[in-house]
Amino acid sequence: EAEAIRDALLRQGVLVGVGGVYGNVVRFQPPLIITRQQIDKALEAFATALAEVAQPAHV
Repeated sequence: EAEAIRDALLRQGVLVGVGGVYGNVVRFQPPLIITRQQIDKALEAFATALAEVAQPAHV
């Protein structure tokens, strides 16, 4: 699911990494000069990505 979240974030223009032993960690690595607006955008995108991934797949 971390990869699905990463892909959903990428579609929204937010770059994150996936890691962890089981590939289940989403890593945010913002630059040290990130603005409040950029943080807000990333968090909104993350919430949207979580909602998108949580929806059951249509068969």
